[in-house]
Amino acid sequence: MQFYAENNQEVYDGVLMAFKIAEKVNLPAMIIESAFILSHTYDIVDMPEQEKIDEFLPPRKPLYTLTDFDNPISVGSLATPNDYYEFRYKIARAMEEAKEVIKEVGKEFGERFGRDYSQMIELYRTEDAEIVFMGLGSLMGTVKEAVDVLRNEGYKVGAAKVRWFRPFPKEELYELAKNAKGIAVLDRNFSFGQEGILFNEAKGSLYNTDAKPLMKNYIVGLGGRDFTVQDVKKIADDMRALIKKGEIDKEIDWFHLKR
Repeated sequence: MQFYAENNQEVYDGVLMAFKIAEKVNLPAMIIESAFILSHTYDIVDMPEQEKIDEFLPPRKPLYTLTDFDNPISVGSLATPNDYYEFRYKIARAMEEAKEVIKEVGKEFGERFGRDYSQMIELYRTEDAEIVFMGLGSLMGTVKEAVDVLRNEGYKVGAAKVRWFRPFPKEELYELAKNAKGIAVLDRNFSFGQEGILFNEAKGSLYNTDAKPLMKNYIVGLGGRDFTVQDVKKIADDMRALIKKGEIDKEIDWFHLKR
């Protein structure tokens, strides 16, 4: 499972939630932060008292343990061809089942600590948005600020921050996409030979649905290059023109590339 944090508070909160979610579904969890942008900066973080954390995270009761000598098990051995297929199926099923656990734990966290994480995609001013900026992690703080600026200038825009990349929130993306005219997918990554990872997943998730907004992949901020409010505005103008034209000029735009 993969949780993408926008800021240092979400990194901290994500770690606490990840323990509970991982232990419930018996899958490993990763908390992903932006190197240097978050890891090498100071930020004010609310850290609940230890006894409140202990109430949220009771003592772990593992499904399997090496100290249960009446039920011996082996750990780390290779799965045989007779079992490997079913083993992978169980992982896939657990990943899908994790979605409801993520929402439940995120809601409980909000009730206890005041920060709700019950939504796998955090939506910001998307109710009537014609253009939605979708991305992962720290760049979404800039995007939400840009949305406020653009709204004041008459743009119908919103932001969708994908918190959980695995399991992928297909259902939430569909509900978002069916009401948008265009989705600008902002990727601070690139899978060579293909495209940005979020764009690839989002496109594939919508392929067999009736939600068909114009979608374009903007590669931004690689290596820590600045990504600003003005950059978001330029992307909004590009998406506006594409929506008016009714088609995408190209799927991938290496934004701010030195030429």
